[in-house]
Amino acid sequence: MEISKENKPVVVISSKATKSEMFVAGELIKYIKKIVGAELTLCDDLEDFTQSRIIIGSPVRNRAAQALISQKEFEEYVTGSEGFLIKSIDKETLLIAGREGDGERGTIYAVYEFLERFLGCSLCAYSHPDIEAGEYVPEKEKITLGDICYIKPSADRQYRGACIQYGSSAGNPNHGLNTSFFDWIAKNRYNYVYTWMSVYQKMKKSGYVEEAKKRGLEFMVGHHDVTDFFLPPDGNESFPEKYYETHPEYFRLEKDGTRFKPTDAFGQIVLCSRNEDLIKQISENIVFWLDDNPEVKMLQLAPHDGVAEHCVCPKCLPYSKMENYTYFMNEVAKRVVTKKPYVKIVMMLYNDIWKCPENI
Repeated sequence: MEISKENKPVVVISSKATKSEMFVAGELIKYIKKIVGAELTLCDDLEDFTQSRIIIGSPVRNRAAQALISQKEFEEYVTGSEGFLIKSIDKETLLIAGREGDGERGTIYAVYEFLERFLGCSLCAYSHPDIEAGEYVPEKEKITLGDICYIKPSADRQYRGACIQYGSSAGNPNHGLNTSFFDWIAKNRYNYVYTWMSVYQKMKKSGYVEEAKKRGLEFMVGHHDVTDFFLPPDGNESFPEKYYETHPEYFRLEKDGTRFKPTDAFGQIVLCSRNEDLIKQISENIVFWLDDNPEVKMLQLAPHDGVAEHCVCPKCLPYSKMENYTYFMNEVAKRVVTKKPYVKIVMMLYNDIWKCPENI
């Protein structure tokens, strides 16, 4: 296949293309234009073609691919999650396809692999979107592609994340480099973003969560403000009940007989870890919230920051801090997984809560 200003193959996607497939087809067209100055036409798989074609998407997703390779044959090449195939079918047809599902990440990775491995691009850095910097894109008169058959059967590791950790818990969900950062994450085959609950909530309102989803990215949400979100002492937009007033017993009992009230991101384990009503309530709140946030596949129920004494109520006192934290996490996970089996409940292990308790 030859690509130049005079020889322009069409880019074929499914007539039912997802936002991710639409996005990455646009990425391929954008970079090829940078390389040879030719703007390729985007078509769907219901159209007839006379010129050469670059087909994006698996035979499950794309009828044009289905006419060339069966789903069975494709899955013999691509055996697992996020795997992909880049294959020239003949001199006029190139297939760039990932396994169905997982936010179409396999197809996204296939396009970026093609740009780097076969067209000579380097996508390892990023800059402000108004500045042409951070990436290397060669300039050529034409692109000549020989026989290609490159297979990535599946991802080597299931979870590959990058943390958005701003200067404070609230951070800046409108930062000018957010979209560039999401681009960089996807181009370098990360599959999730990890951030504070408060940052995620604001990014959802500002549209950045949708930008991440277009790139096939999922979220791990949590950090030091997460328990205050699901059991807010003074209520919040998602959960208006003022739990410190209605259920002070949910919060850590101090040695002086008072209940600890969270006011910032510090205080470590601020809840009564073995209060069964609390565990039931926070689990129900998590499931309720996950219904509206399906892109969150990992929820980190982190303690607050710092080091502090844990609850001294009769149920918690006989156990160590780590035993109580582990019990709380396991009990919440048991309840959430019955409703949301695709979600992982994640622990934060740091400071003096990191060693796995015996027999747990």
